[in-house]
Amino acid sequence: MEYQRKKKQGKTERRKALDRKLKKVTSVAPFEECFDSTSIENSVPRIDFELQGRVQTIHETNLVVNVKKNVACLAFVDGGT
Repeated sequence: MEYQRKKKQGKTERRKALDRKLKKVTSVAPFEECFDSTSIENSVPRIDFELQGRVQTIHETNLVVNVKKNVACLAFVDGGT
């Protein structure tokens, strides 16, 4: 159940990223959602997760991983079920 909720949240964040006109690029394993880092400058939002009644905040600097030149990926990895 927790896995499905996190996966849904990831899809929601992808839609938000695309709404911000971020340019999607080919994924770089193990990450699924990668973008042209030159298009994200100040576009990375803060994300609040509510897990077991507590709000957990992931700040902008911890939300993306620079994986290679001009490629940044959302720092979420599919851990399975």
